Amino acid sequence: MLSDDRFVQESLITNLFYLRTIREFCINIQSSFFKNNESYINQAEEYAIECGKLAEKYLSIANFNINEFALNSQILVTDYTLDSEYLTEKLFGVSINTEFTKKELALIPGANLDPSEEMINQLEEWNLQASSLVSAFIEFCTKIVTAQVTNELFSYSYPSLIFYMIEECSLYYRKLDQLIQKLDTNPTTVLDLEFWFNQSMRQQALFIRGLVDPSYEDVYRLAASFTVEYNQLLSDYQTTALTPENQQMLTDRSIELVQRFQTFIKELITNVLNAKLYFIVEPIFLDNMLTEANYFLYQLRLNESLNP
Repeated sequence: MLSDDRFVQESLITNLFYLRTIREFCINIQSSFFKNNESYINQAEEYAIECGKLAEKYLSIANFNINEFALNSQILVTDYTLDSEYLTEKLFGVSINTEFTKKELALIPGANLDPSEEMINQLEEWNLQASSLVSAFIEFCTKIVTAQVTNELFSYSYPSLIFYMIEECSLYYRKLDQLIQKLDTNPTTVLDLEFWFNQSMRQQALFIRGLVDPSYEDVYRLAASFTVEYNQLLSDYQTTALTPENQQMLTDRSIELVQRFQTFIKELITNVLNAKLYFIVEPIFLDNMLTEANYFLYQLRLNESLNP
C-alpha cells in the first residue's frame, strides 16, 4: 500500500510526465494530416487543451512536493524542451504553451512527508479525471490507426507510431489504476516495467532510423545498432531466470544502455536545433524521446533505492 507521501509524489510525477507526453503526441497528430481530415486535427487539439488544463491542476501544487532527484533527472522538462517548442512553433505553425514549460523549469523541489487530507482528496479526484481522459485518447488513437491500416485515412505518421502512442498511454492508464488503488510495486511489476521501457527505447531507435534524412548515414547506422542491442536485451529479459542476481544484472545492463541512448538523443536534438540535422518530424518529438529515456532511467534508479 502506498504511503500518503509516496502517493503525492507519484501522482504528481506520473501525471505531469504523461500529460505532457500526450500533448506532444497531439502536436504530432495535428501536424500529420491534410486539411481534408480537419476533424482529426481539431480533436487532437481538443485533447491537448484538456490535458493542459488538467496538468495545470497538478502543477498548482507541485512546488515543494516533487523530490529533487526527480526534477534533476529531467523527467518533466529537459534542457532542450523550451528551444524545441520554439522551433516546433516556428516550423509547424502550432501554438504551444511555453509558459507551462517555464513554470516546470522553475519548480522548487521538496518532499512533503505529511500531506494534508485536502491534497490527497484533490489528487484522488484528478487521477480519476486523468484516467477518463487517457481512456478517451486511446480510443481516438485506435480510431486513427484502424482507419490507416484499412486505407480509409492517410497520415504522415506511421501506423506503428500511433500504435506506440496507444501503448504509451495504456501504460499510463495502468499506472493511474495503480495510483487509484494506492498499490505499491513488487518485483514482478518492476520487471514488467523495465521490459516495457526497453521495448519503448527500441521502438524509438526504429523511429529515429525511419525519420532522419537518409543522407545522414552515421545517424541511421547508430540508430540501427541501438535497435540490435535492445533486441538482444529484450530477448535476455524473456529467457533469463528471475533471481535477485539476474534481475540486478538485467537492470544494470538497462541502465548502461539507456544512458548511451540518452547521449545519442541529446546529440540529435542539439544538431536539429543548430540546423545540422534534418528529421521529418517536429523537434518536440525528439525532446519527448529524451524525456522518456530520462524517465526510464529515473524509474530504474528509483527501483534500486526502494529495493536495495
